[in-house]
Amino acid sequence: MAKKGSISTSSGLTRPDYKNINREKKTFTNDFRRAMYYVHYEIAVKKLKAESIKYAKKHHPELTELDSLENYYYSVVGKPCLIINAGGHIPERWQEYIDTELVELHKKAIEVKAAKEKEKQETQPDKKPAQQYTIQDRLRDQAAEVASIFDGWVDDFIIDPRKFKADNYDPYKEMQLADLKAQHVRHIINFYDTDVKELELVLKSTDADLNEAYDTYTKPQVKKLLKLYEKINDAANVIIESSMSKRKPRKKAVSAEKKVSKLKYLESFPKLALVSKNPIDIVGAKEVWIYNTKTRKIGKYVALDEAGLDVKGTSILNFIEKDSIEKTLRKPEVQLKEFKSAGKVALRKFLDGINAVDVKLKGRMNDNIIILKIQA
Repeated sequence: MAKKGSISTSSGLTRPDYKNINREKKTFTNDFRRAMYYVHYEIAVKKLKAESIKYAKKHHPELTELDSLENYYYSVVGKPCLIINAGGHIPERWQEYIDTELVELHKKAIEVKAAKEKEKQETQPDKKPAQQYTIQDRLRDQAAEVASIFDGWVDDFIIDPRKFKADNYDPYKEMQLADLKAQHVRHIINFYDTDVKELELVLKSTDADLNEAYDTYTKPQVKKLLKLYEKINDAANVIIESSMSKRKPRKKAVSAEKKVSKLKYLESFPKLALVSKNPIDIVGAKEVWIYNTKTRKIGKYVALDEAGLDVKGTSILNFIEKDSIEKTLRKPEVQLKEFKSAGKVALRKFLDGINAVDVKLKGRMNDNIIILKIQA
């Protein structure tokens, strides 16, 4: 039930009394989270931009170019700005974030303004053009639009870390919907690199200042947020690796390219951040590792002789039958992560370390199989 004098929205959320969000009150953390939750779902991004500019005019009058940027740049920083403008308090780490982020946005606004000036001066070739708005800038801005969605998920954690579950979010789906390419997602990885390193330090408890900044969260809660960032990075890496595997191969014998033209395999499996290697490299390889996403079996083909492995139709040929085996993984998420980080020596004993029955590989490939690794 809403308190007397409060206003409920159509979604059932009650507008908080921002003036009651006081750092001295025992309920400060919960009051702040509830306010952020309300702002996240009820306040338009256009309003958040206006609140950011209002805050800057009062506390940072030197930041004069913020109005040049699109609304979505302010989807996160505008929330605590609104609370402050309305007379409420916010945590110190959010205060530091606001002041740092607004300076960065001011710099970005200057770049955008310079790009627009350049367009105007294109009809005056004798004049020195303004700083160019590059393709990389455009890619970064497009990536930032999707990253603003991820920032909203981080807000969900801040609002209620106990109920937060990283598995409820699908960053790969959002990247696909936005049609992001490898050039875009490299920027997304850079956006969150500092956050990932910071959370890793918090879990190690080696930095007193960071421990104090995150003292409102338990280590299991910090791990949940770190898992979200790892899911974002894994999704980005799937897109990067997928684009690399689809590149036209370096000049090889045409016969090898024809040999693999009918080979069936699965290009990517985002759930486990897996991307298949280019099948053309199987021809002549000494070893090929595969993973069947349906049966959860990981296997290894070992070449019969110096000629290496071969391909015909939908099958791999010329392998040693007794050494080419597969085993079922009980915990694919953990075991495949170990596989990715294993070096050549560790890979020799990888199958021996799996407590499961050996099954001989038959050479047949299908649409459920990821090509994990190819060793020439």
